[in-house]
Amino acid sequence: MKKFAISLVLLLTVNLVFAQETEKTDFEKRAVKIAAILEKLEELGKNKGKIEEARSSLDELKSHILEEPRFRGIVLVPRFEQPVKRIGENNGNPEFFDSILAEFQTVFRESEHPDLQRIAKMIDGRKRFLSLPGNEMKIESMLLDGKTFDWEPFKGKVVLIDFWATWCGPCLREVPNMRANWDKYHDQGFEIIGIAVQDKTEAVKLHIAKGETPWTILDDQQWIDAKNESIADYYGIAGIPCMILIGRDGKVISLEARGNKLNKELEKLFEK
Repeated sequence: MKKFAISLVLLLTVNLVFAQETEKTDFEKRAVKIAAILEKLEELGKNKGKIEEARSSLDELKSHILEEPRFRGIVLVPRFEQPVKRIGENNGNPEFFDSILAEFQTVFRESEHPDLQRIAKMIDGRKRFLSLPGNEMKIESMLLDGKTFDWEPFKGKVVLIDFWATWCGPCLREVPNMRANWDKYHDQGFEIIGIAVQDKTEAVKLHIAKGETPWTILDDQQWIDAKNESIADYYGIAGIPCMILIGRDGKVISLEARGNKLNKELEKLFEK
């Protein structure tokens, strides 16, 4: 997925601002409609809306994606996931989100469009991602120098896994806080592994040369070029930055270890 779903969500948001314009392409018109559906789902999640209402909106969303596959990534981002989960929980059906995801996956898998088939595969990855808390994370990738990554030196340490890219503004805005925590806790056993996704190796090397990110960097694109499966695809990572915190026992603590959430988690681990 080009630039992942972060670009898609931004596109939807921007198109809402221009919703009153009379001249729009079909793509822009559909973006406005999809953004409206997502807003409705969010409202249903907040206001304990009924599952029947949600299902109608989800069916409409499914139709839009089938007709315009460029919107395929929306089913893997939190703006879709979180309200649908809340709707199910509010209606005494905690399995509702899983059932919806399975429905989308079946339809995409049966499609002849290769991008939709890829999303169907990534949904399996999303399930792996959501099951990570309390479990170990499989990390297979490549260092910038072309060597295969080895987890052994990181055993027994607190490790932040950061899916990022040089073209991702929100990713780069996380760096100062990450660096502050690195400087504060690194000597106590805190490590960061940045996984560059959908990026050019040379662009990543130029960024690293600035000296702002002294931690380990993995290159997902080199790993893919060597005929391996993308780790981002393996875990259904559709939006970046995505930051996962792993404890000393090798098990995942948090799937949302960004900003102040990261600060609080590290305080609990290092300042007991």
